[in-house]
Amino acid sequence: MTLDWPALLTAAGFTVVDRGELELSVPAPLDDTARRYVLQGLQMSQRMAVDRLDADDLATLAALASEDDAHSVLNRDDLTLDVDRSFFLARRD
Repeated sequence: MTLDWPALLTAAGFTVVDRGELELSVPAPLDDTARRYVLQGLQMSQRMAVDRLDADDLATLAALASEDDAHSVLNRDDLTLDVDRSFFLARRD
């Protein structure tokens, strides 16, 4: 789902004055902070996908998103991180 943030900000009484993109790429091996960032994203995906994935996929996601499982992203040395974010600078009208 993609939200139209400029329209939402305008509807809330703001004027968008600038926007930008942030790209972050971190190669393997990740440090603990980056691994925890990935873990939190997987845990959120796990909560959102519980009604959408079959049992095998849920089990795989659970293992990756666990803090204790041997297959957790916290234990992987081949994990990379690629993040893209949009941001908007707005002022209240």
